[in-house]
Amino acid sequence: MKDTKKIALVTGIFGQDGSYMAEYLLGLGYEVHGISREKHQGKLAESIESLTTIHYGDIKDQMFVDRVLEQTVFDEIYNFAAISDLGTANKNPEETKKINHDAVGFIFNKAIEVNPKVRLFQASSSQMFDTSVSPQNEDTQFVPRNVYAETKIDAHNDFVVGLRKRGVFVCSGFLFNHESPRREDRFVTGKIAKTMTKIKLGLIDTPLELGNMDMERDWGFAGDFVRAAHLMLQAKEPKDYVVATGKLHTVREFVEEGARCLGLNISWKSEGIDEYGVDDSGKVIVKVNKDFYAPKETFKMVGDISKIKQDLGWEPSVSFESLVSMMIKNNLEELSVEN
Repeated sequence: MKDTKKIALVTGIFGQDGSYMAEYLLGLGYEVHGISREKHQGKLAESIESLTTIHYGDIKDQMFVDRVLEQTVFDEIYNFAAISDLGTANKNPEETKKINHDAVGFIFNKAIEVNPKVRLFQASSSQMFDTSVSPQNEDTQFVPRNVYAETKIDAHNDFVVGLRKRGVFVCSGFLFNHESPRREDRFVTGKIAKTMTKIKLGLIDTPLELGNMDMERDWGFAGDFVRAAHLMLQAKEPKDYVVATGKLHTVREFVEEGARCLGLNISWKSEGIDEYGVDDSGKVIVKVNKDFYAPKETFKMVGDISKIKQDLGWEPSVSFESLVSMMIKNNLEELSVEN
């Protein structure tokens, strides 16, 4: 009897999204392959490596990409590899274009050459949308605000819209902010969770420094978002979807919820660039750093998920409070072991 197990390729497999995607697919019985530029250390990477086939190489190298896609006929490909940090993208526009745009073309074009019936998922971004409209949905026009958004828009137009016109099953997920215990501390949510945990454990004696506490984001759980990506590729026809929670929370709320999880109580003093928070003893544990501060945005980036909810039955399962809690708990476990 023919083996009907599906075979999927996940790019950026050791990243936050890629690792959750790999685990989800493995749980569904898929044979999973991944692409990574370099070998990663740690229990998570070791676990994924032991359960999947990893192809080490650079997706900017078309010959490498061709070799990977010629070796195995993939049923589904999930492209999460990208330069997503806005600071890094703005400092390295050419590199960002090569990874966020050119490499997508290498992967998708070769994939359909090998298997015309392959199903393709592109991780697009809420950063692509016009911010004068809120909430944003699938029909919101694209207005790039940075290099990252520009490359994502170009990749969507060239390799999602373009290939779909040729009959290829390819979908974009317009992913709003999504976090998890795997979020690195170069991102604000990861920084908050890790620094506050260090303060609670007495590992540091300096306060958490942030920008504008009133900044709002639509934060969801990465594990929910990869479930949405999978659902898109199981549909009868390829469509693009906004993936979000539809709810906004401020940086201040994230800090407060993290503090609550750690048994800390924060009282806020002053406002704007002079704002800071103290614990019950009066110790400053969080403050605004003027170097990180930006005026509050006049727009609201919040996703309208009515289409994906209606078409695919998807909706987020993890609340904002639960998301913050799992990030704090993970840091407590890791930092307690390390120290």
